[in-house]
Amino acid sequence: MRALFIFILLAFASFSFAQTNAIDSLQTALPSAKGADRIQILIDLCWEYRFTNADSARAYGVDALKLARNAELQSLEGDALHNIGITLEAQGNYHEALVYELPALEIRKKIGDDFKTANTLNNLGIIFDEMGDPKRALENYYEARKIYERLGDKSKIAMVISNIGIVLKEQREYKKVIGYYHE
Repeated sequence: MRALFIFILLAFASFSFAQTNAIDSLQTALPSAKGADRIQILIDLCWEYRFTNADSARAYGVDALKLARNAELQSLEGDALHNIGITLEAQGNYHEALVYELPALEIRKKIGDDFKTANTLNNLGIIFDEMGDPKRALENYYEARKIYERLGDKSKIAMVISNIGIVLKEQREYKKVIGYYHE
């Protein structure tokens, strides 16, 4: 038991150290960055802070969103919208998260970025599940799964299958759940 505790502590410390290094590197690069590079750094900072400091994450995301829109860089606009949505979803602000995730989905579909489209669909599935709308959650998960399968991304397929199983379990669809979990 003690060994497990030490392992968990070391794993957490290692993750925290890696995250701190990434944030430090991004913070160092930000002042001199211009154009698309600056926007990408702001998006990356939003991502890195998403669970540890959602307010800071959102501030970086909003700055990135403004710059991406001004520069008419749709891909980066979609990334900023998605990351802001994730920070809101992580804090349980589901209705506000939809305000960012739905336009992110529209942009990502429009520019044909299938991988990022599937990521947004998966996050929308999470949001709708948390909002108590299993039908819309499953619709988004099924669409994400089709894309991940087309792309051959096994880890993402496994993730979305697990998410589908969670929703079906909440609906007491136990026979279906078992099938998905076996997959």
